[in-house]
Amino acid sequence: MSAINHAILWIPELSTFADTTVGGMSFGTLPPNVMDRPVLLVDEGLLSRTSATQPRERTARVQIDVDANGTVNYAYRVEDAGYPAELERNTFRRATRQRAQQSAANRLLLTGLHGTAQLRTGDVSATDGPFATSMQGKVEHFVWRDGTTAVPALTSLAGGMSSQMQAWLAEPARTQPWACRQRIR
Repeated sequence: MSAINHAILWIPELSTFADTTVGGMSFGTLPPNVMDRPVLLVDEGLLSRTSATQPRERTARVQIDVDANGTVNYAYRVEDAGYPAELERNTFRRATRQRAQQSAANRLLLTGLHGTAQLRTGDVSATDGPFATSMQGKVEHFVWRDGTTAVPALTSLAGGMSSQMQAWLAEPARTQPWACRQRIR
């Protein structure tokens, strides 16, 4: 009874499902909670499933400049395309300016770093296409000048490998297969 809880559109000519009940998503983009779910194609009387995956892309750039005191000035820019862009754009579309800046500080903390963070976003009023966010700030004592220093290997200040692993480990029960990016030897 609860498996089918609302109607979405199926456009066979485009092989596309469109959920017009969700706000803030571009046409043909499904929110993650609707992906890989049973659907009833009413006209055909067939049971089917929504797409299990959607196109997505991410380009990230991290620039770290260490001064003579071991303080880092950093700049980070990430551009998402596909459904992650829709999720990110929608998050910032609904956020107050204060909440958006708090999000930047939280993203920095997820890396285990403490410092300042200023966030800028792309156009939140756009209805589709890529979406970019950028952060810049300062982290004091990133490198200790005397003695040996462990420096974090940052691949991202948001959505990097560490935060993905933490999210996976926090899941009480796996319902989807693990994503393996590379075989480690």
